[in-house]
Formats: sequence, C-alpha cells, structure tokens
Amino acid sequence: MKENDGGHMEDLFFAEAVFVALDTVDTMSGRTGPEGRQTKICFNEIYRFATDPSYPMSLELKEALRTEPRLRVDLRHLLDRKMKHRSERCAAASTRPTTIRRGSGFRITLRESRADRNQIYVIIQFDATIVAPPKTLFVIDGRCDCQKLRLPTPSAGGVQLLVESDSALITALRNPETDVFMQ
Repeated sequence: MKENDGGHMEDLFFAEAVFVALDTVDTMSGRTGPEGRQTKICFNEIYRFATDPSYPMSLELKEALRTEPRLRVDLRHLLDRKMKHRSERCAAASTRPTTIRRGSGFRITLRESRADRNQIYVIIQFDATIVAPPKTLFVIDGRCDCQKLRLPTPSAGGVQLLVESDSALITALRNPETDVFMQ
C-alpha cells in the first residue's frame, strides 16, 4: 500500500463501510440481498397491483402472496373495498365444479369449445345497468393464488376469452371457493 495515495484507500474503506451498512439494513428489513433473500412487499405495490389494470404481478409479489398470510388478507380486503363487481359465494355445500358464476353486475359462464375440446370459453356477460364495463378480472382461489387479467373491450354487453382447459384460470373458476373481482 502506498503511503500517499491521495485519499483513494480511505474512499475505498468508506465505500465498503457504506455497502456493509446497506446490506445490514436490507437484512433487517427483509429486502433482497446478494444471496437472494425474500423481498418485503409494501402496501403501495399491492395497491397499485389491485387498482392499475396495466400493472403486472411481479414474481416477488406472487411469492409473497403465497407465503405471507397477512399480505393475502390485505389484498382480499383491498379488493373487497375497491372493486365494483364481485362474485357471489357459491353454496357452502357445493363441492362439484361450477360452470356458472354470478356477481354484482355480471355473469360468468364456462363453455367447452366445439372446435377444440382442450379449450374453454370464458363468457362474461355484463348487466345492462353497468355504464363503464370492467377492464380487469381478478381470480383468487382457495389456496390464495391470485390471477389478474386485462379484459378486452366488450362487444354486445360482454367479453369472451378462449383459454386452455387445464389452465390455472379455468381450475380456479370451476372451484366453488374461488373469489372473482372486476374493476
């Protein structure tokens, strides 16, 4: 080491101390560190995910929803309060898959494609009383897996989606315990 390096070594020691301090703060707060620790999701991200149709679900948010019960409760509570349209709960005794769901201002029907048995039409019909049709569909199943879909522009009072029959969306929509929200 040089005796007189113009303060370069001091700058390096200072920079190292700053990085150690930042890593300590990240570790204590649960944010991602160099070892890939779990990211702490703030309410701001949940709110934006729930209210901005173009905001996608990050991998960090998906993982946090899977592993953090409090975060799932927060998301459901937010959707309950902010979404204009919500599905009615299926009958408590219902255990068989459902093909029709009704909600405030809409009806969802699952219909097998005649052209391809491996595809299902998700037909969402909106009530005539709806002035501004929903743009976003949220589906949250009993395991708290959340899916968000941007809906196409309605035609003749509804929208149709063609989905693979073994998709997570179809599985969730057939489950009587799944909640459906639209905004």
